[in-house]
Amino acid sequence: MKNFLKGTLKILALLLVLLACGYAFMVFQNNRDVSPPDRGQLNGALESAIGWLQANRDALLLDDNQILWSFIADAAKLSYDPRLSDLVAQYSAQASIRNSPWHALLHPENRMATTLEEVLALDYADYHKHFMYALSCNEELAEHEIIQKQMRDSFCYTSPFISSCTTHQLMALDMMVERNCGDPAQNQALIANLQDYIELQLTLDPRVCDVYIQRLMMLAKTGGVDRIKPAWVQRMLDAQLADGAWEQFHPLIKLGGGYRFGFAVRWPEFRRERPSLHTTSQAILLLTILRYTDA
Repeated sequence: MKNFLKGTLKILALLLVLLACGYAFMVFQNNRDVSPPDRGQLNGALESAIGWLQANRDALLLDDNQILWSFIADAAKLSYDPRLSDLVAQYSAQASIRNSPWHALLHPENRMATTLEEVLALDYADYHKHFMYALSCNEELAEHEIIQKQMRDSFCYTSPFISSCTTHQLMALDMMVERNCGDPAQNQALIANLQDYIELQLTLDPRVCDVYIQRLMMLAKTGGVDRIKPAWVQRMLDAQLADGAWEQFHPLIKLGGGYRFGFAVRWPEFRRERPSLHTTSQAILLLTILRYTDA
C-alpha cells in the first residue's frame, strides 16, 4: 500500500510538472516578440469575417443579443462599410428589436427608459443591471449597491481569469462615457485601472477563446490600442476559422470525427468546430479599430 501511494504521488507530481511546463510554454508563445500584422492581413481577416456575416445573414438576424450587433454597428460607423451598415439596418428594423428596451445599445444618442424598481425586479446578472444603468443614466439606480460595487476596480478580483467579469465592467463604463453618465474623472480613472488588469489577464491567460478576443476588443475600444501586443493580434488572426468566423474555443488536439480537445470559456472540453457570432462580432470591431485608426 505504501509503495502504491508513493507511486501515485510520483505520477501526480510528474503530471503537475508537465502541466506547469505546458502552461509556461503557452505563456511564452502568447507574449513572444513578433512583427505587427500588416494591413493586408487585417484586411483579409476582416473581409473573411464580413463574408461570414453575409453568408449567414438570415440566421444571424434572429440573434436577440443586441450588444453583439452594437459592436457590428460601431464597426460600420468607423469603416463606412455599406455591407455592415445594411446588416445593422436590417437587424435594427425588426419589430422585436426595435421595441426592446435594449435597442438603446444600437443608438448611443438615446437613453434606456427604466426605473430602479424595474431593474431590481429583473432576474438578470449584476453586469446586465450595470449595463442598464449605463444606458439609462438613472440617478436613483446609480446609488444602489448593485451599481456601486461594480464601480470599484476590485470588483472582479475574485474571478481574475476564467470569467469576462472585467471586460463586462469595462463595457458598462464605456457606455457611461458615451452617454455622459456619472463622474467623468472617476470613470476615466476606473477605465485606466481596468485596462491595466485586462493587460495582465492577456499576458497570463493564453487561451485564444471568446474572452481573449473580448479583452483585445475592449482595450482597443477604450483607447488602449497601444497596450495590445502584436503577438496577441497574430494569435487572434491565427484562430480565425476557414469560413471567416471565430469560435468560443481554443483547440489543442485534433481528434477523429471532427472533434478537438481544448479550452472552452471555463473548462477543457471535447468539441466540434462551432462558429460564433458572439466571438466574431467582437473580432470584427477589433479588426476595424486596428485597420481604420492611426493608433
